[in-house]
Amino acid sequence: SGVLDKLLLNRHSGTLGSTGSGTISFTVWSNGNVENTNNSYGQISDETLKQDIVDASSQWNDIKNIKVRKFRFKDNPTGDLQIGVVAQELETVSAGLVSMNEGVKTVKYSVLYMKAVKCLQEAIAKIEALETEVAALKAS
Repeated sequence: SGVLDKLLLNRHSGTLGSTGSGTISFTVWSNGNVENTNNSYGQISDETLKQDIVDASSQWNDIKNIKVRKFRFKDNPTGDLQIGVVAQELETVSAGLVSMNEGVKTVKYSVLYMKAVKCLQEAIAKIEALETEVAALKAS
């Protein structure tokens, strides 16, 4: 029918424990979308809770070998094209990003994003080194 159901809804409220009547702050839709007012999704990250902190190794090859695809889900063949990865393809590059949930493979996109950030840092360092080298060659 094209109508989406709200599976979970919460509103800002001035009263602790009350769902209130203020602005909608968080919604889970029946199509799987999640919306919130500030587009912020977090993980506890305080240094006092972590140990064995070291720099992540290079993510260059992993990110370079990931196939980013456009697709539609079979249960919505005329729906919007989406962009993402295919779990089985990703598994061949970085198996730790793929899990099984109720017989279906899922992707840990939040971890994939962090791998991409590390790779971007590597790319920036390479670009800056090349810029320095080009500048030195132009100066000579």
